[in-house]
Amino acid sequence: MSVLTARHVTVYVFILLSLSSISFLLSANSELTSKKNPMTFEPINDKDSRYLFDLPPPTNSQIEGTIRVAATRYYDQIVPPSIAEDSIPYRDMKGNPVSDRVSPYYWCLGAIEGSISTTFNGKPVILNYHDFKRESKYHVRCTDYIVNGSRDIDGDTRYKITNAKYGKGVNDWFLVPYRTIATDPLYIKHGEVIYIEKARGQNITLPSGKVVKHDGYFFAGDRGARDVVKGKLIDVFCGFDSKCLSKQVTISTKDDLRLIDAKVINDQSIKNRFKQYHLKE
Repeated sequence: MSVLTARHVTVYVFILLSLSSISFLLSANSELTSKKNPMTFEPINDKDSRYLFDLPPPTNSQIEGTIRVAATRYYDQIVPPSIAEDSIPYRDMKGNPVSDRVSPYYWCLGAIEGSISTTFNGKPVILNYHDFKRESKYHVRCTDYIVNGSRDIDGDTRYKITNAKYGKGVNDWFLVPYRTIATDPLYIKHGEVIYIEKARGQNITLPSGKVVKHDGYFFAGDRGARDVVKGKLIDVFCGFDSKCLSKQVTISTKDDLRLIDAKVINDQSIKNRFKQYHLKE
């Protein structure tokens, strides 16, 4: 059996003191970390909460009254670039191109919707309808390319590039799929919320690809073409979904209004919540 020398004892004491110091430091660091980052559930951020669609039906006290509406739908039209000889760009109010050249057919599809996903200088852009401006050299005869659903005035639409993922509505509000509706402000004021019972429980596909059920609430955050979206007609924004809520809600056309009931919501907390969803992405 070996005999412990004074040197051995010194080494052992040094090791024990070192281990004790390390243990203390680790413990202190762990405690500090736990205070800075307590174990809590990660809150749902604002960007995701707009897609929860989790509100319960309104109570009688939250309803101001019942109105009749006819719903159509609009969406971001994907418009691919084209090198065909007859291809043309979208233009702004000054006549400047705001997109690469596209085929007249797709140009008109985009004009009908008013929100367009395309490219400019080879890079993706979202275009928003801005206004009409008739100039014969830029006019596109959309009725020649799309017989049903287009108007002569569609060929005079002008656009602006937006930084929004889906486009913007009135008051520079960001469009939110399945939540934003375009309305005639003389019938439904912008910023108002309505509840459509027929929309509740209908399947919708979120941008993430997840399928959820709609809660029935909509926010008046866009205007739409004044000669189409007028009176009782509302236009539901569907993101990139061209057939959203088509079974019982968006069943009208501008020439065939199928009226359904809508409740006007007077709960300011719901209005504020939806307005917040439209202020940022």
